[in-house]
Amino acid sequence: MGWDQFYIAELVIALVYTVILVILNLRLLFKDKEINFYRIVGGIDVYLLFSIYGALFLLFLSQFIQPVLLGEVALSQTDEDFAIFMYYSMVSVTTVGFGELHAAEMIGKQLSVFLSSFGILYPAVVIAQLISKKK
Repeated sequence: MGWDQFYIAELVIALVYTVILVILNLRLLFKDKEINFYRIVGGIDVYLLFSIYGALFLLFLSQFIQPVLLGEVALSQTDEDFAIFMYYSMVSVTTVGFGELHAAEMIGKQLSVFLSSFGILYPAVVIAQLISKKK
């Protein structure tokens, strides 16, 4: 197994691990009716994990698509690109959309739409769930 294949396998494992963390946090978030500090932190954790997932997925895509992002950025094809991908992912999840970066290919654009939709819908669902459980 070459280094490129090992790196791709490492990224796939990181993506799967992030999904598992999201699922576990969501199960704990909606487990019972008690509202406490840990439940709120878990809700925030899922929100941030989705940003990390987006950045990891962009890093994975960058192994196959060049360039994965266009705009005011100079990608170096190294792990240093993760900071740029994390920035783009956070801007997408928070639905800020500064506009200086955009996805180059359709799969990256679909990821951006997914992250933005999640960024709008997730807080509304979590807040509604937490308020409805309060007595």
